[in-house]
Amino acid sequence: VILRKKVPHLLVLSGDHVYMMNYNPLFSYHVERDADITLVVTKVRPEDAPRFGIVEVDHDNWIVDFEEKPAVPKTNIAFMGIYAFRTEFLVEQLIKNNQENKFDLVENVIIENLGKARIQTFFYTGCWWDVGTVKAYWEANMQLLEPIPCFNLYDPEWMIYTNRPISPPAQVCKRTKVAESIIGEGALIEGEVIHSVIFPGVVVEEGARVVDSIIFNNTCIGKNSEVNLSILDKNVKVGEEAKIGFGEDFTPNVLRPDLLNWGVNLIGKGTHVPPRTTICRNCIVGIGFGVENFKGVDFLKSGSAFL
Repeated sequence: VILRKKVPHLLVLSGDHVYMMNYNPLFSYHVERDADITLVVTKVRPEDAPRFGIVEVDHDNWIVDFEEKPAVPKTNIAFMGIYAFRTEFLVEQLIKNNQENKFDLVENVIIENLGKARIQTFFYTGCWWDVGTVKAYWEANMQLLEPIPCFNLYDPEWMIYTNRPISPPAQVCKRTKVAESIIGEGALIEGEVIHSVIFPGVVVEEGARVVDSIIFNNTCIGKNSEVNLSILDKNVKVGEEAKIGFGEDFTPNVLRPDLLNWGVNLIGKGTHVPPRTTICRNCIVGIGFGVENFKGVDFLKSGSAFL
């Protein structure tokens, strides 16, 4: 496919990152400096550096070292998963690596060619999130709730379009409270929504309260229920007087203590949480669970995996 296109340079992107970037300056820099590879990088907090590929550069931004998720990083310059390649070089590497059963782009094309190929960095200074973890995904959504978010959905000079079906406007009823939140089209808010992202078609019924949460499409939060610090997937039904995100016990999740140790709950798509059920902290509830799956279970302690 690459060869058929007959393009001299190629852009390769990762799919789990959030940023706004004009790629034209990157390509101009890549071509002008006759690089085989240009990696887009950004500076991150030192405590976050072990999550990323970390590069070391010389005085002219050429890469002298690359470590993949080092325990003790030498720098805080993180690779953003954005590559510009000279196509001829990339094809040569892919053919050679395929013959040797090597299929890791970073290890076998970048790291193995340090000191051999012309590999440079292009520094990016805008907002960027690698949303490959639950916490990073939640934080990226919560950042959108700032008065003028770093990732600005409201900039008329840089509109962001999405392929959404036509829906009626959101409706906020009497005696409700909505603060620091994004409410998607077609949502019906009869209860309280605080510092949360509400996707299209969500219903928050009378007396219900949603705080610090992300609620996906067409989910219904039942009367007098509470959802706190949770991510609910599409088409979830929360029964009346249920509590999701409850208590001060932050025991890490039994299956994924590395990801779920800060209080968030994950509720799978299409699940029906029965009325008056309590789900504490750091819990996972599986996909498509009905009321029958909860038979005899009305309390999930912190760290539970209900799958």
